[in-house]
Amino acid sequence: MQSSKNDNSQQQQQQQSSGSVDTDLNIDQSTGEIRTAIELDRERRLYYSFIAISLTGINVHVRITRW
Repeated sequence: MQSSKNDNSQQQQQQQSSGSVDTDLNIDQSTGEIRTAIELDRERRLYYSFIAISLTGINVHVRITRW
């Protein structure tokens, strides 16, 4: 299946508008505190899930499901 330039453009716009941990959350570099950078919208995104890796090498799995 071939995709047109317009299809690729629409896909990129959809990915950009879906948000991400990098744009929707702020992580304090000193304390590790996680805060929302935007008002979270359950209709737009059901949950956020990411892995935070500390300087000690311990992985912390974070999943935000209620707001």
